[in-house]
Amino acid sequence: MSSSTKTDINQTRGEIERMVAAIQSAAARYEREREKLFTSSGRPLYSNDEHTKRLVALQEEAKKEALNTAERIRAAQEKIKMLETHAVAEATSLTQLSTAELERAAALRSFVEADVSTLDTRNLVANVQAAVAGGDKVAALLYARFLPARFEEAAAGRRDRWSSELDDLQRQLAGPTAEQLAEVESLRQASIDAQIAATKFRQQADGSGVKAADAFTQAIRAW
Repeated sequence: MSSSTKTDINQTRGEIERMVAAIQSAAARYEREREKLFTSSGRPLYSNDEHTKRLVALQEEAKKEALNTAERIRAAQEKIKMLETHAVAEATSLTQLSTAELERAAALRSFVEADVSTLDTRNLVANVQAAVAGGDKVAALLYARFLPARFEEAAAGRRDRWSSELDDLQRQLAGPTAEQLAEVESLRQASIDAQIAATKFRQQADGSGVKAADAFTQAIRAW
């Protein structure tokens, strides 16, 4: 991995860690301020109108902070996608992708990921073979990125999701890619955890509840 990509990864990791720390601090501060609205016995300290006014103000401030952090996390996640594309290119024996090729990789990423996830084995093998035989290094890099997930799914019990042909193709494509992408993957996971923390904080503030938070957690982990 080049020094510039490594630097970008470290910088992005630092940004995410600071976001998580800020959310944790904000959540603790919200609880402290909320507790000040009640007596030691749990009764509201102020009149109904004043209590509602203060609580709503506190909630709005917390939600604004959570939403702002969520926007920053989404920006970091877009950067991570580009870092992943660079890491794939650098981790293979193929020549470095040009700017145009990197742009094409970004455009093809979701389509190749869907192919690996949904196609039957025969059609997937055909697509990967076509990319390799045709010298389409952009598609080959992307298949190298996503085929390991298909293998893990097969290893978990769905043997129909793999074949000896895919074994051969993965060996052709893989090289050191998996090892070098591990760092980017851990960064992606950190960003997911940060987004979950920000969303749970917002839900904590607006009272939308644990059920909604759990549903969001399941959805965002698919990113």
